[in-house]
Amino acid sequence: MAAARNVNSRRVERQHGSVLLLVLVVVAILTLGTATYLELMQNELQAVRRHGRQAQALRLAESGAEYVKSLVALTPEELQLAGGLLDNPKLMQAVIVDDPSDEFDRGRFTILAPAQSDGLYSGARFGLENESAKLNVNALLAPGAEDRAIDRLLALPGMTLETAEAIVDWLDPDDAARLNGAESEYYRGLQPGYSAQNGPIADIEELLLVKGVTPELLYGLDQNRNLLVDEHERPRGLLAELDNADGSMNRGWSAYLTTSSVESMAPAAGTALVDLNGSDLQKLYNDLKPTIGDDQAKFLVLYRQYGALPMPQESGGAGSQTSTGRPGGSGATPGGAPMAAQGPGGTSSGAAAGGPGGGNQQPSVEVSVGAVQLKFEQPASQQLSSPLALVGATVQIPGENNGPPQNVKSPWLDEAGSYRDLLTLYDVAKAAASGRVAGRVNINAASRPVLRSIPDLPDDAVGKIVSRRELEPDRTQSDQRHAIWLLIEGIVTLEEMQRLERYITVGGDVFSGQAVGFFDAGQGVARGEFLV
Repeated sequence: MAAARNVNSRRVERQHGSVLLLVLVVVAILTLGTATYLELMQNELQAVRRHGRQAQALRLAESGAEYVKSLVALTPEELQLAGGLLDNPKLMQAVIVDDPSDEFDRGRFTILAPAQSDGLYSGARFGLENESAKLNVNALLAPGAEDRAIDRLLALPGMTLETAEAIVDWLDPDDAARLNGAESEYYRGLQPGYSAQNGPIADIEELLLVKGVTPELLYGLDQNRNLLVDEHERPRGLLAELDNADGSMNRGWSAYLTTSSVESMAPAAGTALVDLNGSDLQKLYNDLKPTIGDDQAKFLVLYRQYGALPMPQESGGAGSQTSTGRPGGSGATPGGAPMAAQGPGGTSSGAAAGGPGGGNQQPSVEVSVGAVQLKFEQPASQQLSSPLALVGATVQIPGENNGPPQNVKSPWLDEAGSYRDLLTLYDVAKAAASGRVAGRVNINAASRPVLRSIPDLPDDAVGKIVSRRELEPDRTQSDQRHAIWLLIEGIVTLEEMQRLERYITVGGDVFSGQAVGFFDAGQGVARGEFLV
């Protein structure tokens, strides 16, 4: 009996030990489960915090874009006092949005744009980029400019004739493909098929649908679009076949093309521009005289009344003159279509009243503009396409009482020293109707490839422009406040300037850039592109 009790006792003891072991295993499992759950919750917390920080950083970047809207709404004078929009770290670097005591929560934004060195893109700056510094794709086929479209595209780095013709085919209204281009017939044969736009495009990204345009060519090496070429960003696709030693394809064709360049021709608030083509000639004279002087105002009215005589070397007989007879004759209203062929002085008739081909065949006599008495009852017969048309012009006034006709020479002489006098007229008057003009290139901000794309700009002028230009000229004092500074500084001739004027500007009212939101400490950075 005693032996049996000892055996049972040992069994009971062994059973108690197994329970303890089971408890230890359960505790270990619970501990591991708790630790795993705790780690999971910590990861979830970090993910939530990271998401929250990223969302906050994005809001900071959006605040930067809204901030830029307030800057571009300033008057030119206010912007100049504030340091401008081109490169202004004081206004656009690390701007505080939320300023708590803890640097971990202190939020900022920075505004960035691509910088240039000697007319080529390199690095970044704290500022905005003027979209008018780029070639507007939708302006390639503006009336009168169609024949230059392919040559303009070929000025861009890496562009081929095949791709240029395909782009123009994509934009033009017809379905006839150029020799190396492509129209809807080609695109419908793709999988999936689609049709050519045959009209303006809304965004340059649409060019990816065009034959020969690849993401590598359109956006370049900078895949993450941080305005820098990082170590991991290497040439790929067609980029590997191009010479990019100067970095001209770091951002691809997106650095040179736009669909958004626009200028407002409306005067600034509180000001008014004189309409050079207004029908009330007495009002025109009265408005201009205090600013540009009596002789200049008189001659402008005379020009509107009688037009200009044809240049002797271009006169093919009585009443014969093409639209190239005077500067401004073959040009266009800024951003508009070319003027039609005109008669003497740009009038639509065969001869100016009393001039060649008229009834009075007496030799003309020359009189000074100051000696002329204006007759405001004489209506205007001539529209002024550009103030450049006044330079070196001669107006012939019909003789009275069987007297000889009178020739009046322009006070704006066709010589280098007189071109600067035109600036005042450009300041206060306009030949084009108020509204918006799209597609003109800002010569003070454009890169070398875009400058080379401007029709009729001499090759040697590109380097001179880059070396002499003021990136943000003083809007009241600088000669470069108007595009005719090219003429004033002798970079182009009067005839070249007259042909160039429809394509160039020193303005532009649409800007782009990148807004980067971040914190003084910790993670959370967001980058976004904007257009204002």
